[in-house]
Amino acid sequence: MIDPRAPQFPRPEDRGTQVAPPPGMSFQIPAARRLPSPNEYGRGFVSGALTEVSVPPIPTEANFYAFEMFDASTAIAGAQVRILDGQLFGPNDEGYPSGMPAGDDFTLAIGGDGFEVWVGYTYDESTGLITSRFIDQGAATPANISGTAYVTLGAIAVDLSGPIPVCTPTNFQCGDIIIEVLPTDGLDQSKSWVWGFDTADGNEKWIEICTGNICAA
Repeated sequence: MIDPRAPQFPRPEDRGTQVAPPPGMSFQIPAARRLPSPNEYGRGFVSGALTEVSVPPIPTEANFYAFEMFDASTAIAGAQVRILDGQLFGPNDEGYPSGMPAGDDFTLAIGGDGFEVWVGYTYDESTGLITSRFIDQGAATPANISGTAYVTLGAIAVDLSGPIPVCTPTNFQCGDIIIEVLPTDGLDQSKSWVWGFDTADGNEKWIEICTGNICAA
């Protein structure tokens, strides 16, 4: 029977140290496992597990232009980029993509190495007004279709070799996006069109060229 009054080994205060064993016994308490410091890998740790405490800071040498992209990867979120706020100016209006303005802290998960990031927008072909703006990513920027067009912001190299992903963006778009003329996708290419001001609704848009009162067939 163990005498409850006898000293117990190991005691909490002896963890990680070598203690004097009872007569006739010999043992060493293994050193306690060291937990990484909050600054290791540029992230925080809790109970030895990676946590999403913060994203890498914006480099001090950054140019700071609209839609500029930076690495924002974390152990929990995985590969992602931070995108500075930017606007898309259409022929008749202007505005931010969905999710912006975000205080230059808009983040976007990246699906793979070499993926592209783009701003997409939809527009009303009858009025020339842009109806929505959004940011997305994928293996390649989609081709324009009737009523929807895309502008590539850049491509992202993703390194997964370390404990935390690293994204290296190559920015193609440096500043706000200005759309002076809406794409011709969706227009009947058998007819003739001119970009002009429609006095009927006060908007700039593609107008079918007419001869007298008869539009070109």
